Amino acid sequence: MSDHRPKLKGAVMEAAKKAEREYKAKHPEAQRLRVKADVAAYKPRSKEVRDVPVKAVSMFLSDPATIHLSNASLAQKLGTHVAAKLPANILTERFSPKQKERVAELLRLRRVSLDLDVHYSPSKVKLALKANDSAEEAHQKVVVEITFTDDVVTVGDRAYPIQRGSGVRRIHVGKSKLNVDVLKALVEHSR
Repeated sequence: MSDHRPKLKGAVMEAAKKAEREYKAKHPEAQRLRVKADVAAYKPRSKEVRDVPVKAVSMFLSDPATIHLSNASLAQKLGTHVAAKLPANILTERFSPKQKERVAELLRLRRVSLDLDVHYSPSKVKLALKANDSAEEAHQKVVVEITFTDDVVTVGDRAYPIQRGSGVRRIHVGKSKLNVDVLKALVEHSR
């Protein structure tokens, strides 16, 4: 089977050059203008491959562990669903208008708010979800009882003896030294 893409592209480029010459012959004032034609002859993607960007976002939402995979690993994983070898850059391509609508609906159903003009590809959505995941981990609320006596600070069930040095009261937490008066002021201020 012959690959017609190069010949087809050449034929279209020749037709464009001919059309340019004819136009400039009829409109001499256009002689100083240049034309740049970008022609590509390609095989259209199958519907399954065109759906990959939406499937990728769906996968990020249903299996959060996938946001930590590389684009190459994701393309390989998604390729098994469409029986095609997908390039990693398929995840960096901008969403088409139809894909953008479908992704917006997926995000809306999961109550995820993202600006798809900023997060315009599966890879950008993945990064935003990953950042959100990291932020949620960083903002964990810890409720613990802290008591202060003259000699000990007790945090939960653990007692930390107060040490004095240079007129400063501190406790040792691992290799760190924590000023007891600052900790006490923070706790009192937070009530």
